[in-house]
Amino acid sequence: MRFEDFVQNQAETLERLEAFLGIPLARVILRKDTINRWRRDEGVNYFDFFEPAMREYNYEIPPPNDHCRGEAATRPRNRDQQCHYA
Repeated sequence: MRFEDFVQNQAETLERLEAFLGIPLARVILRKDTINRWRRDEGVNYFDFFEPAMREYNYEIPPPNDHCRGEAATRPRNRDQQCHYA
């Protein structure tokens, strides 16, 4: 399930989830401005452990070292290393 699908089509998405899980799920109030908020956020948005799921659901993978943001970040030499913050 993609977050964007949940926000834009909550009823349909929850119906599919309920059918799969076999339990009723709560409806919540959602703000559409949360979609793509990560693109405007200056904080860290990339976590390498999410990459397999990001690829599976066709999310954009940032270029190497682009995921380390902010003045306090010490950028790693390659994507396989973690960002470090002071």
